[in-house]
Amino acid sequence: MGVLNSTIFYAIEKRKPLEPELKKAILKYLQNGEPCASSPMSMKDRETGKYTGIECLVFRDGEKLWTADLIYHFDKYDYELPKELLDHVKRKIGIQ
Repeated sequence: MGVLNSTIFYAIEKRKPLEPELKKAILKYLQNGEPCASSPMSMKDRETGKYTGIECLVFRDGEKLWTADLIYHFDKYDYELPKELLDHVKRKIGIQ
């Protein structure tokens, strides 16, 4: 796969809970992205300030890039996904 010319998406620290089934589908898509970059460092929980033990990873799907930080905070705290990434994932999973 070639080099992506894309923004790496990070979590937004604003809460925006989604309908549970939609959240589950989006989370599954994000978690199934292809890891393309990593760091041996442990990711830090933005709410507690504690290290999570989760490796710092960047994922991709051939078009977009996102971080393990985004997945973690979206899942655990309902952090809002950037609109561009949310719209992209919804299109990919067949939800408009």
